Parts: sequence; structure tokens; C-alpha cells
Amino acid sequence: MTKPKIRAANTASKQLILAAESSTFSDGKASGVAYTGGSFTQDWSGSPVYLDLDTLTIAAQIPIMYNHIYSPEFRLGVARVTNEGHQLSFTGELDAEKPLAAGIIKEGKKTPWQVSIGADAGDTEEIFAGNTAVVNGRTVTGPALICHNRVLREISTVALGANLNTHMEIAAKYTKAGQDVPQTQENVMNEELKRYILAKYKLGEVDEKAILAHLTSVKSSIKAEETELRKLDTPAPTEYGKTQVQASANVDIDALVQAALAKKNTENMQRVASIQAAFGSDFPELKAQAVIENWSVADSNTALLKAMREARPVMPSFSIAGSNTTAGETIKAATMLTAGIRPETVIASTSEASVDLAQKRFRSGCGPKRLILEAALLNGFTGHVIDGSNWHEATDMAIHAQFSNVSLTGILADVYNKRMLEGFTHVDQAWRKIAKRTPVNDFKQINSYRLNMSGGFEKVGPDGELKHASLSDESYSNQAETFGKIIGLTRKNIIDDDMGALNSVPFGFGRLAGNSFNKWFWTEFLDNAAFFSSANNNIKTSATALSVTGIDEAKALFYAITAADGDETGIEPAILLTSRGLETLATQLYKDTQLGVVGVGSAKAVAPVSNPHAGKFEPVATNYLSNSKISGSSPTAYYLLADPLDCPAIEAVFLDGRETPFVESSAAQFNTLGILYRAYLDWGVKKQDPKAGVKMSV
Repeated sequence: MTKPKIRAANTASKQLILAAESSTFSDGKASGVAYTGGSFTQDWSGSPVYLDLDTLTIAAQIPIMYNHIYSPEFRLGVARVTNEGHQLSFTGELDAEKPLAAGIIKEGKKTPWQVSIGADAGDTEEIFAGNTAVVNGRTVTGPALICHNRVLREISTVALGANLNTHMEIAAKYTKAGQDVPQTQENVMNEELKRYILAKYKLGEVDEKAILAHLTSVKSSIKAEETELRKLDTPAPTEYGKTQVQASANVDIDALVQAALAKKNTENMQRVASIQAAFGSDFPELKAQAVIENWSVADSNTALLKAMREARPVMPSFSIAGSNTTAGETIKAATMLTAGIRPETVIASTSEASVDLAQKRFRSGCGPKRLILEAALLNGFTGHVIDGSNWHEATDMAIHAQFSNVSLTGILADVYNKRMLEGFTHVDQAWRKIAKRTPVNDFKQINSYRLNMSGGFEKVGPDGELKHASLSDESYSNQAETFGKIIGLTRKNIIDDDMGALNSVPFGFGRLAGNSFNKWFWTEFLDNAAFFSSANNNIKTSATALSVTGIDEAKALFYAITAADGDETGIEPAILLTSRGLETLATQLYKDTQLGVVGVGSAKAVAPVSNPHAGKFEPVATNYLSNSKISGSSPTAYYLLADPLDCPAIEAVFLDGRETPFVESSAAQFNTLGILYRAYLDWGVKKQDPKAGVKMSV
């Protein structure tokens, strides 16, 4: 069997993070080449990686972020990226009015920042060793990976990017002896700086060319050495963007260098001692890497924790009835079942195997405390129980999911979403039967137009000429707005293992959302004095109560409505809307083919009486029609309405067509103990065409 030259690689979910090839940064404005089209490295690939520019999509708006942290407070500005076919170039500007951006601009006047770009997941193609492919106008020889169909999402300022040679520079000035002196250029050094470098690296007496060559070999630069030199005199801050350095007629450069080296040596010894104490005799190769590569103590501890997590036994994939399930799916299934979500819904969200295993492993349920403990253990937590002393550590590790794909907020969001949906759909749904439901793309007012055609068909004369119909339109407006609330899983819920926090609370929250929409919808519908009016010829006051005769009168009134030219509308009544008190009678008028009695008193007898309205007008009942808290309500009034797909009396619009609430989660703010969830829904409700129905006011 011949080995293929290329194949699809299992790295499609990997995000690309790469340093810009070249960039400059001055007074908050950045520009440069984001990508030259060549190879780069990624920590998840042992082969060179190429980004296919032909299939690259550039997002409509490219934000400048801080350190690839995708949160609004870390958004610094906006960039413009241009795909030139063989490379990507960019320009951008930081918003100096934002505190974080202002701080970066200020700090960048002293120390260069680097630029890194981030691209979303897509398809990845593997080029085997010895084989070739063409990408970005160049021939690539394997082994290599080519990333197709990626989406460029953001540009970040970082202290240390994917490429040490990439940086953003903010032009800096420093003041010495009371005079402004321009910062030294890239390959120019003054005598003081030259003496400092010679002493620091013990180079003896060599020329500037040899000094530059040595700095290149140790991955340093004139600019970096000058920055180190300026730090030795303990500068005092003065006005924005400048640093006051005390001058001395006879500065002992050698002494300054030796003092600085001694300080750094002490700090390094403390760093190594801390790493040694943390690792002990475990993971000697990783410990050596941490020491040699100058990792910080915090980074070393993080790497150690990850290694410990990967080395210890973890929950395997369980095979049940020929299917596989993971620890995350099992925990998720157990939590959903504990929350009271229907098993068929849980199976659809996870798998049948996950539900089977969850029922066996979590026989007593999986409440908030158990859920957090399980998620935390999969992410490096070493405790065995959660109590008041460690709940924050456990919750934090469960939320951030550093070493697994099991995220507490992800599981809880799924549980809350589904349980809220059940609560939302358990409330009165009558509005869905009478309203036209329309998706909208934004929060701007929309106008719907109903086209009216008058004149009718006319007999064609001997000349064969057809007459033009007369067209006019009627417009109706609507607009979506946002409605929502915040709910919290508190520290008390977690420690008390409150099952209601997963079950009744989100269900009740969903019911609250549904009731809120209903109140908004029916308040709009019942505010109809100007809609159902004598001017519109669609209301009958002192009408006959709901009955065969009452419906006869409603039909007559409905068919009496005319189009703008006085002709028939052609619209048919289809829905009988009543209060709950009239629901039984409305159902009988719809379903029963025979009803009624003949005679009174001793002479009464059951006799067949035909129901002329059987099967004609679908009954829709709601308690809101008799809700005395809503203006315009009446327990005895009833409405005959057209099918909303034909001619709507009322319309409900939803942003992007989403008719159920969104649920999003995050760790709570510092002054709140727990996890916060926000639920929101974007809707708008407005009455539409008066020709769509009649009101019988009894």
C-alpha cells in the first residue's frame, strides 16, 4: 500500500498563536507585517506550520487585545489587517482613554512590547517527509503542517511573544543632567554604555562590531542593555513618559555592573531553591528544564501541577454497549439528571452510555458540591472534600479547566440552559398560536409592509391589452429590546450541596422569563382600544356571549371588513381566542358536531342539534385575557383572528430568531462569593394589521 503524500491532521481544534514578523509602535499606533507567509512553530506541533492565506478569513473587526485574554476589559483598540496574498500586514491604534491601554502605552515608552496574532480553528493538512506542496506562492517540503480555512480573530500586545525578535517600540526619551537626550539608535552606543557591556560580559578591549556580534549570540541588543543600565541608578519618576536619572561625574561602571550581577545571582539562587523545594526528586527532566530555561517560580509550579495531573490515574473512557463515554460527559449527565432534566434530553446532550454510567456511579445524585469536586479533581485539585476553607480553590480550579476539557461553568451552563428552557416552556404558550414570529438581525426598528392590490381582473379587449393593477402598501413597525436577570450559585449553595440550586432555581428562573415575556406580549395585545375600533370596523360592543350565534355574529363582522379599495380582503378567520373561563365552551364549539337540548322543564328532551362551526376555528385560551392587572382584559370578551401566517394581528420579533433565553456564566465579582449566571432574551412585540381579526366585547 502506497503511503499518501498528505493527509488530514487531527489538529483542527488547535488555535494558532504566532508573533508578527516585524512591527513598530509609537504613541499607541502600531503597524507591521503580521505574517510573511513562511513557516512558524506551535507548541502543539513538532513540524513547521504554515498558514494558508488563500483560505484565510479576516474577521470584520480585528480587536487589539492584551495577551490573548478574550474579555471586554482587555480590549485595547482596533486593528486593520490586509491580506496581500503572500503576507499579512496590519495597522492599528490603542484607545488611550482606557486605563489598561494607557498603561501599556506609558510602559512601552521604556520597554518594548511584542505583537502576537491569534487565529481560530480550521482544517489542517499534514505533508509527509520528502513530499511537497505549494502554499502562499512557495513550495513547502515535508514534514510540515498547512492550516486551511482559519479565521484571523485578534492581535495582542504581549510581554513575550512567539518570536523573541518581534516587538512593538514606543519612542522613549530619558533626561540626564537636566537635558533631553535622544535614545541611542539600534547599533549605536555611547562610551558609558560600551563600558557597561564590556564589564558585564567580560569582553576585554574589543571594538563595537565585536560587541554587537556578542550581543546577537546571547540574544540581547543595544536597546536591552541600555534599559538594564538605566535601571541601575534607581530612577525617580517625573513627568509622563520621562525618567530622571541622577548624573555623576565619575560613575563606577564596573561597580554598578558587579552589584547588578550580584543582585541577579541572588535572585536566581532563590528561584532555583524554590523550584528545587517544589519538585523534590520528582520529574527531574522537567525540573532541569525549569532551571535552565529561567522559568519563574509560578510558571514552574504550574508546569509541576500539570505533570502531576497527567501522571496520576484519571478516569478512563468507559465502554458500555459498544459506545465510549468520557469523565466529562458522565459528570455532565449525572448533573443534568440530578437537576430533573428528562433522560431523553440528557441522552441527546451527552450519550446513552454517559447516562447509564452516571446512574450507576452517582446513585445519590450529583449536587453542586459533588460537581465542583469532580471537575476540580480533573483539573489538578488534590483535596478529597470541599468545605469552607478550600471551596474557593476548588471552584477556581473547576472553572478554569487548565488540564482537562471538563469545565464547571460549561457543565452548569448546559444544565441551567436546559432546566431554564423547561421552565420557560412550561408557562402559557398561547401567544405562539396567534402571533407572527419574525427573526431580526439587530435592535433597529423594522417596518413590515403588506401589499394591497385593487381593481381586480378585467376582461381583455380585442386589442389584447392587459391593464395594470393598482398597488399600495400598509406598513407596521416593530423593534427588539433586551430583557434579562442575573442568578447566582452562592458559596452557601456549594457548601450545603443545595440540590435546589440545580433543579428548582433554574426552572423557576426560566418560568420567570416566560412569565415576563407573556406579560409584555399580552399587555401589548390588550392595549387595543385604537386597534379594535369602529373606525377599523372590527369590534362589536354589547356582543352576544360566546355561542353558535355569537360566532355567527363574529364571522359576519370579520367578513364585513374590506380592503383599501372597498373590495373583499380574501382573509379567512382561523382562530377563536378566549379566556380560560370560556375554554371548555370554545373547545365544544370546535370539536362537537352535535350539541344542545330542546324544550324546558318537564318538556325538555335531548335532540340532535347540528353545530355549524365544528372544526372551523381552532380554540386558543389564555388566562391573560381575564387578568385584571392588565388594562383591557375581560373574562367574557372573545376574538376571531386570522392565521398569523396569512395576516397577523400581532407580531413578536426575536434577535437572530432565538426564542428562548441565553445563559452565560462567569466567576462572581470580588464582593460576591460564588458563580454568577445571567439569562437574557431579545424580543419585541407590536400589533400589526387591524384586518386580521375582530373583537366581540360582551
